Amino acid sequence: EPAVIMYTSAYSFDKTLENIKRAVDNNKFKLIDFSTEDKGTAANNTTEAKVYFCNYDLINDALAIDPRIGMFLPCQITVVNYNGVVQAMSINPKRLSQLFNNDELDEACQSMHDTYSKILQEGTQ
Repeated sequence: EPAVIMYTSAYSFDKTLENIKRAVDNNKFKLIDFSTEDKGTAANNTTEAKVYFCNYDLINDALAIDPRIGMFLPCQITVVNYNGVVQAMSINPKRLSQLFNNDELDEACQSMHDTYSKILQEGTQ
């Protein structure tokens, strides 16, 4: 299972970021914060944004299964523009149940994987 879920966007950086924030809301999550940072150098032009969000009911359920899940909260999606190629990515929640060796997390992590994928697809396609 890959560690990251990643999509290349069909849109500009700003439009992708706007789409991701809207998709967060559309999927019943609360936007907590976002930040944008230029990381470019003379050799490349890179801009990165982080979108932080959560669904408190889902978080409480996941924490009840395994408190270690808190290390990966709040939910986060990163949008990167590297020399004109815009990508949006997140951690792959399906890796968490493997990392923590907790079979009870499998269903919750699959659900979060599906949600991250849906938000990323809505934001980039």
